[in-house]
Amino acid sequence: MSTDSLPTAAPGKRAPGPSNWRMFHLFSEFANDSIATLHKMYRQHGDVVRWPMPHDVVHVVYHPEGVKHLLQDNYRNYIKGPAYLAMKPIVGEGLLLSEGDNWLRLRRLTQPPFHRNNLRGFMDTMVHFATTTFSRWEDAARRSGTIDAEKEMVELTLAIVGATLFSAHLSEKAEYIGQAASAMFEVLERRVNSVLPMPLSIPTPGNRRFLGAKKALDTVVDEVIARKHRVGPDKENDLLSMLMQVRDQDTGEGMSDSLLHDSVMTMMIGGHETSANTLAWAWYRLALHQDVQQRVYEELERELGGRTPTMEDLPRLKYLNRVLEEVLRLYPAAWMLARRALQEDVISGYRIPAGSLVYFSPYMVHRHPEHWPEPERFDPDRFLPENSEGRTRFAYFPFGGGPRQCIGYHFSMMEILLVLSMGLQRFRLRLAEQKEVGVRLVITMRPLDGVKLRVEPRERAAAAA
Repeated sequence: MSTDSLPTAAPGKRAPGPSNWRMFHLFSEFANDSIATLHKMYRQHGDVVRWPMPHDVVHVVYHPEGVKHLLQDNYRNYIKGPAYLAMKPIVGEGLLLSEGDNWLRLRRLTQPPFHRNNLRGFMDTMVHFATTTFSRWEDAARRSGTIDAEKEMVELTLAIVGATLFSAHLSEKAEYIGQAASAMFEVLERRVNSVLPMPLSIPTPGNRRFLGAKKALDTVVDEVIARKHRVGPDKENDLLSMLMQVRDQDTGEGMSDSLLHDSVMTMMIGGHETSANTLAWAWYRLALHQDVQQRVYEELERELGGRTPTMEDLPRLKYLNRVLEEVLRLYPAAWMLARRALQEDVISGYRIPAGSLVYFSPYMVHRHPEHWPEPERFDPDRFLPENSEGRTRFAYFPFGGGPRQCIGYHFSMMEILLVLSMGLQRFRLRLAEQKEVGVRLVITMRPLDGVKLRVEPRERAAAAA
């Protein structure tokens, strides 16, 4: 079968899928084990599956060409689905949820601060907070040598977000913000998977927990913006200052305070959550695969000779880049995406009715057997140029794709590569517990029960080798 095309049916043909009588059983299966259910439906029905649901017409697209159609070729026909809309009480009308002309205007306003030249100025801040984190690891190594990499990365990425985006010190509030975000995501996950979610206005225990967490985060964001108004946006060189000063090229208008609030919330939540998860998964895989960790360390010694990497160094760390790409293939932070069709469409020859939901999962597409041999095996060299030749673009899309690709893509990649390179220069990592780390799906893809690692300073590790 060609890797560039899908088998097609007659236009307008109904996609295969389980029968309607299995509707509630399937819904229960998905709520209990989403990934196993997705695999099962693919094995039974193929690349486009019609899922019977009690309140919607739902299709799941598994093939990269179908994803390309959704995100690039006909993206104007699709708006964000319910999993995104469930986040509206958190991020409001920010870039994540805006549509049409409003999205285009906000994208134009938000894009300039994320240009490469502006990101360069944040390297020193990232280095500073990473150094602080690894000093803590050195203390841990002298005591017991055990850390929880997930907890450490949440704290680190929140500190980096606070300083680079807002010139605010969020590190002391890292646990507070992380707990609030987790509480909201857990409630959101249950609401998305519920047949009839209760309105947030009804004071159920889950709703009260959600609204309490939201109020806590709103307070943090309001404090950040109020501080910026007091200091003056022209006094500091951070992304919020740039956002407050940017003007629409057509109207000359800037962002309202309400839109600034929603944009700051989106950046604070999204800017630390996905990077923290990816870093935690990367430390896990590096500790699990000692041969991969050693190859990265040898590359770092060869390319850097012990010095801290610069922005120009990061693309030269080719093996480390491939390791990160493989981590993102196996553990994409946004593991499931959804769109709603505005008008009737055809994907891979199957009819998509107007108003229906279309789900597509980077987690599943990144394991499509047509494009990824032995998809569960961790193999960074599958991203070598000679091994990537001919692979369709949307076989791999950890940051989305098309016009709505994640605006923080370059920021996140720079941050993750810098942190990994600095950490691996200093430490050899081993698993503290010889067991597989499970997956916890809470909007994003988190490690189940954290990532417990034993850290050894490189000098000691080298002497024991």
